[in-house]
Amino acid sequence: MKTIEDIISLMVAGAWSVKRHRQAPTAQAVTEFRQRLLADIKAIAATGGAELIVAMEAAIVENDLKYYANSKAMKTSLNTALSEFRIVRRQLAIVDDPEQYKATDQSFGRARNRSQGLPLDEARQIFKSHFTRLVNLDKSPLDDLEKQIIEARKSAIQRAQKLYIARQTRTLGVEPAANQ
Repeated sequence: MKTIEDIISLMVAGAWSVKRHRQAPTAQAVTEFRQRLLADIKAIAATGGAELIVAMEAAIVENDLKYYANSKAMKTSLNTALSEFRIVRRQLAIVDDPEQYKATDQSFGRARNRSQGLPLDEARQIFKSHFTRLVNLDKSPLDDLEKQIIEARKSAIQRAQKLYIARQTRTLGVEPAANQ
């Protein structure tokens, strides 16, 4: 009969095996790829607009779906994210046009569907939802570089959301001080 001590010993041995694996020559190529990806994510988050950040995040999600999705739950989550990014792209295409965005603004009239005078529209809800998806991913047992990539992606999504809110503010003529 197995005991908890057997499980603990196995996990310790596994942790050492993973550590040795990360030091293998083949692991260096993976590390270099992740370092480049991290740098690119940070660069796009720092200088890109909301459209570019959303496109970047959608590309990462598509890649994860194609190469790493290995469970029904993961596939469902990634497909949901891709479908939501299509909605965000649609909202980004109209948020700067007062006439087009007017219908969105009016459809979120209830106080609980607004924040500081702005509608908590689908794009805002999706930014929040995807941030939560990334937070949940961050809870997985990943290496330090993978965690840094997730942090950079979270920062990028937050920046895209702030840029979107600024555009809502301009389009709807809401005082910026009310959004601070």
